[in-house]
Amino acid sequence: MAAMPAVGSGPQAGPIVPPQQGGPTVPPPPIGPNGPGVPPYTPAGYGYPSHPGPQGYPGAQGYPGYPQPPAYGWPGAPMGPAPQNNAGTAALVLGILSIVLFCLYGVVSLILGVVAVILGVQGRRRADRGEATNRGQAQAGFVLGIIGIIVGVATLALFIGILVFAANKEDSRQDDDPFGSSYNSAPQIPASPRL
Repeated sequence: MAAMPAVGSGPQAGPIVPPQQGGPTVPPPPIGPNGPGVPPYTPAGYGYPSHPGPQGYPGAQGYPGYPQPPAYGWPGAPMGPAPQNNAGTAALVLGILSIVLFCLYGVVSLILGVVAVILGVQGRRRADRGEATNRGQAQAGFVLGIIGIIVGVATLALFIGILVFAANKEDSRQDDDPFGSSYNSAPQIPASPRL
């Protein structure tokens, strides 16, 4: 087994020269137009910031007259007019609220549903006359208002039914004797008929 050479023995540290093989040598790469070792150009705002470059050479320069990117959206496409049907938008919002707020005993849902139906009809009429642009919102508010009315009436009927049932159950318990036969486990003797 070969031993490792001791520190300090052998050739001294210096530039390592690869062994030469018999054949043509490869020339070094050519110098770039901006000088040797200059990093490639990166536009401002993208990637890492560029450093100034080696001594005697300027850093990365921007291209003069470079056009700015276009704004967001499809270039040249006209924007449609904004919806001008406030009644349709209000009908949609109130219709959604009438469905969501049914848990408040149905009263709020019933009131908001009726208002949503009225505003939905007004919004659809405006859209049919050409005065508004969002007939779909008005139609959705109308439909959601009807659903809100149905849910509100059902919740209100359920609540009233529970109150009536509880009141009748209370009335039937007041007639019972608190120490009646249900608490007495002793057998009762039938009463004899009197002559």
